[in-house]
Amino acid sequence: MTPSYYDTTQKIAVLVAAAESWRGTPFRENSAVRGPRGGVCCHMLVSHLYIETGALEPFDIPSGSARRLMHNPADTMLAYIDGQLAGRFAIPLSQEPVLSGDLIVYRQGATAKHVAIVLPGAEPGHGSRIVHALRHSGTAFSQFDDPTYAHNIVTTRRPLPWQRIFRD
Repeated sequence: MTPSYYDTTQKIAVLVAAAESWRGTPFRENSAVRGPRGGVCCHMLVSHLYIETGALEPFDIPSGSARRLMHNPADTMLAYIDGQLAGRFAIPLSQEPVLSGDLIVYRQGATAKHVAIVLPGAEPGHGSRIVHALRHSGTAFSQFDDPTYAHNIVTTRRPLPWQRIFRD
């Protein structure tokens, strides 16, 4: 199994608490201001959650208009993840089950343009869920296996433990 930065129940609890702190935040392109008067988009939410919980060191998050991405035929989200963040924080997963903290890249239309983070189920025995930012509802918590999203998964990436990233 590929190791994950979120390898303890404490780190997972911190991730869940950080995700919950964004609940009620509306969608707003290229924004990351928590709360009902703020706003957040999917890539900013994911980036800030990884930074807030220690999986990523702070970095300049590129802006990207959702409208521009919608009309771009390239997989710009995936290109950024595999280019700028490859080796720094996530690696491709193949046949492994998803774990809390994994990054999910979704197709919207013909290309990969949406991201979410896997969280444990809200209650024991209930499957994993995801946190993401949706245009119509802002920060949302959805079941991982919800057909609305599950059939659009393009790929999964896993945040690596720090010692593995910065090994000499």
